[in-house]
Amino acid sequence: MKVKAIGLILVFISLCLAEGNIVVINQERGKYELDFNATYQTYIHQDIETAIILPVGYKFVACMPGSRDYVSAGPLQNTMYISCPVDHDVITNLTLHVITPEGAEEKLIFKLYGKKASPNVLAIEFERPNNSGLNRTVEAVKARYTDQMNAKISEQEKNLNKSVHNETIESARHFWIDPRGDIRQEYKGADFYLDGMINSRGNTYVYIVSKNYRDGCDIIRLISASDKIDKKDKSIPVEPELLKVNDNGDGTFTYVYSVPEIAIPPLHKTKKIYLTVAIWSKKFALKFKVS
Repeated sequence: MKVKAIGLILVFISLCLAEGNIVVINQERGKYELDFNATYQTYIHQDIETAIILPVGYKFVACMPGSRDYVSAGPLQNTMYISCPVDHDVITNLTLHVITPEGAEEKLIFKLYGKKASPNVLAIEFERPNNSGLNRTVEAVKARYTDQMNAKISEQEKNLNKSVHNETIESARHFWIDPRGDIRQEYKGADFYLDGMINSRGNTYVYIVSKNYRDGCDIIRLISASDKIDKKDKSIPVEPELLKVNDNGDGTFTYVYSVPEIAIPPLHKTKKIYLTVAIWSKKFALKFKVS
């Protein structure tokens, strides 16, 4: 009876450990079996880009850092590069959305530590799940058609991108700002100017140009954009979404933000626009007219 009881306890403990599977990664380079039920614990540094490499046929489609201030993440094909943009100790997480060769979406979960004395992890290479001989056979068959599937997906993505681009351009309407580039601000060696505003498909896109940009550190940041100020309204405004920072190739960068649509004034009419922009940590309120 005691033996049976001990056996049941061991089975229960093993099941609990399987549900809370934590894989600690502290080698410079290592190979690990891909397990979407596990939590991978590893280390990031400010001066190291750690490569997270998926097996052939798997693809990163999105990444969600716990804090963008603490972890920088960017995909290139089937490899995700991560690093720590700050020089102090941090703890955060990172969720990576992965498409499997079967077309299913899975989540790869990381718990990240950034400490000066922590190990240097240069590359984390994942291998295909390999639980049995049958799995190996199935994976081999699927690998034959990976290139064909990727080519088809690439063609569909191109067609979709072209369609979305055409629809966006067809519905686009721009604000007249006169003179262009006159709406600007400078603070502690950093500056910017408003390059333009465009309405398209229910959103207003705000373009801010600056020579100051550091990946992972928002030197210039749009706080709010609106065509009215209501002192009685205590609600929190919708935070602008930073879509992209484009390198203009001349030493300047264009920050592209999206905000809820601001109506363009009727012909021969003007309206006031209110922008709040932060340089470093100082906020500046800008007011100007558009037509």
